[in-house]
Amino acid sequence: MKLLVVGDVSSTYFVSFIDNLKKCDDNIEIDVLNTNSNIELAEIRKNYGGYYTNIHSYFKRIPVVSTIPFFRGFVRLIYQRLVRFEIEKNKYDVVCVHGLFPYQQNIINWISSVSDFVVGVVWGSDFYKRKESRTEQSFGRAAGQCDIVCVSTDTFQKDIMDAYNFPSSKFRQCIFGTKTLEILFETTHDDREDKKNLGIEENDLVIACGHNGSENQQHIKIIESLTSLRDVLPANTLLLVPITYGGSNEYIARIRKLLHQSGLRYKLLEHYLTDNEVVSIRKASDIFIQVQITDAYSASMQEHLYSKNIVITGNWLPYDSLVEKGIYFETVDRIQQLPEKIKYVVENFDLLKSKALRLNTPEKFRSSLWSVSIENWYDMLSEYKKRIQHTDGH
Repeated sequence: MKLLVVGDVSSTYFVSFIDNLKKCDDNIEIDVLNTNSNIELAEIRKNYGGYYTNIHSYFKRIPVVSTIPFFRGFVRLIYQRLVRFEIEKNKYDVVCVHGLFPYQQNIINWISSVSDFVVGVVWGSDFYKRKESRTEQSFGRAAGQCDIVCVSTDTFQKDIMDAYNFPSSKFRQCIFGTKTLEILFETTHDDREDKKNLGIEENDLVIACGHNGSENQQHIKIIESLTSLRDVLPANTLLLVPITYGGSNEYIARIRKLLHQSGLRYKLLEHYLTDNEVVSIRKASDIFIQVQITDAYSASMQEHLYSKNIVITGNWLPYDSLVEKGIYFETVDRIQQLPEKIKYVVENFDLLKSKALRLNTPEKFRSSLWSVSIENWYDMLSEYKKRIQHTDGH
């Protein structure tokens, strides 16, 4: 299989996808077109060069040009046309576009010239935030041009079908595996060691607030909810707030100020986290509050659930597939209900913890291991062979 993948080469999910795809088939030939404007071609070659046969990037930083707005846009268009010209010298069995964001949508407009089989992988915010980013029509056009639209859940698929009236035959469902979950499956020590690794007292009641620094996590409302319960929460409560990526400096400053004013004990994690530190966060937490505005299929949430945390999440998020597996978590219909739900969880912690221990058993999360989920990805990409057979048959 000769494959062109399009997307953010620095994304953890993207890197893991490529790594596991090569493990699945070591004969696969993969080229990449990077759509992250914050990473230079030299850096891509240095950090990720071993994965790819040919590396292309849709962006090039030219310091002198970047200071002149109109000229900057003109030069970027010329550069992207040259990149397109280079790619169009090739022919691929499959093109797999990760995330139908504006630049990927633009690429889909011409990418069919290099392959007869285009797979568009919808990540979540590209669809659920399309009104906010004013990309409703362009998203629909791009998805319509794909031979297959890949999503993570039934709910996700239904939402896109309802919005654009696509047939169900256009969709396939594949989920990103999680490296952290792989480690968790192999981990045998208890959470006391993980708390120690994070500098947390053994008897602390740890409430994890979101899993990155993005405003989509709604940290402000979470912290305000917890602050309103200051007289109710046990004295040993510790808020664990990982903001290691995704947030602006202004937003991080607001979080820091609110935490300082809350009167609650907290630990703000801002440094880059190793895989083992991420595992420690999952295992050291007792309660995980996950009330993102939008999401498709949160790996972090699955990891907290696997670790027997009591998870509080929004009923507006598409987690029906977890419910269908019999996985237990608490929900709120509106963010305003969060204080009441936190109070309920804290007051009934032992009972709910035993419920999590009983219901959130390892086999319910096995499908999210890369070693399992990559098979579905490979089967989907291999459908190009059916297209060839169908064409030959005619």
